Amino acid sequence: MRIAFIGQKGFPASWGGVEVHVDNLARRLRARGHDVTIYNRRWYSENRPSEAGVRRITLPTLRGKHLDATFHSLLSSAHAAAVRHYDVIHYHAIGPALFSLLPRLSVRGIVTTVHGQDYQRDKWGPLARTALRLGEQAALRISDRTIVVSKSLRDAYRAQGYQVEYIPNGVSAPQAVEAADILELGLEPGGFVLSMSRWVPEKRVRELVAARAARPSSDLPLVVAGQADDPDYQRAVRSAAGGCRDIVFPGMVGGRLKDELLGHCRAFITASAVEGLPIALLEAMAAGKPVIASEIEPHRELLGELGDELLFPVDQPDRGLAMLASASFDGVGDGLAEVAAHYSWDECVDRVEEVYAELLGEA
Repeated sequence: MRIAFIGQKGFPASWGGVEVHVDNLARRLRARGHDVTIYNRRWYSENRPSEAGVRRITLPTLRGKHLDATFHSLLSSAHAAAVRHYDVIHYHAIGPALFSLLPRLSVRGIVTTVHGQDYQRDKWGPLARTALRLGEQAALRISDRTIVVSKSLRDAYRAQGYQVEYIPNGVSAPQAVEAADILELGLEPGGFVLSMSRWVPEKRVRELVAARAARPSSDLPLVVAGQADDPDYQRAVRSAAGGCRDIVFPGMVGGRLKDELLGHCRAFITASAVEGLPIALLEAMAAGKPVIASEIEPHRELLGELGDELLFPVDQPDRGLAMLASASFDGVGDGLAEVAAHYSWDECVDRVEEVYAELLGEA
């Protein structure tokens, strides 16, 4: 099959949940003999070569929170419609799906994966929220198949009468590596708490940092990995630390440093108010780490029966930090690792491949 992905920032993935998802799909589909093309935003990975035999088409875009994804998805959709090369065009996220009508007549199948209801995110104003809701309708009505990554999304759409396929994210357990790079950050193995995400308002990164700055110095240091596209929010997060020396900002992490942070943290915390099915939380679980998370449906879905002891109210990160300071977590990490083992990228790709085959009449 000839498959194109539109909506992700680029390939190979350096950060971003959608990008990690697409990266894992693309590599595995290419290894199975499919022709895979990824539409790439020039700023995301232009200085890195493509990998694993995946074809990459890099198109320009307009930076900025309102135009980046919109302009690039429009150009990518127009290009895909013009070349008439693909059997399947697979959109990722509801915003890009708004343009799925463009290649409608030039391909055999359109698939959209909904990674979350993005109009719930704090950064969008009324006009952008309206556009995202239109994109959601395109994902549900124009696409030949619609995939969702969480049970809560599945249940919400099926309750409205839409047929969707539930195919959750997978997870790759971090490599077990000795502490080296973290030592240069002044961290000790087992002696810090990790938070790792994109820095956007709905992740509540600023609130988490402010809450830790107000905690006693006897608490474990908090490592807040990530960065913001918005320079104002980047400054707001760092300012919230108020000079607290127990908060460490290593930037956006990947490779060995990410593996070290996941492998040697005492616990993981996320205060996010909006998620699809968070890969960073899955990675911490796969590493066998105790996690503390805000009480939203995707977090409860991942934590299962253990969630009652590990969730704190949304917008109360101080409660989460207090839980970290008082809990023993005996055996919790092992239990979470067992849960994470059920989330397999290979199984995810098996099921996506089945969706394509059914759509093209090759099943």
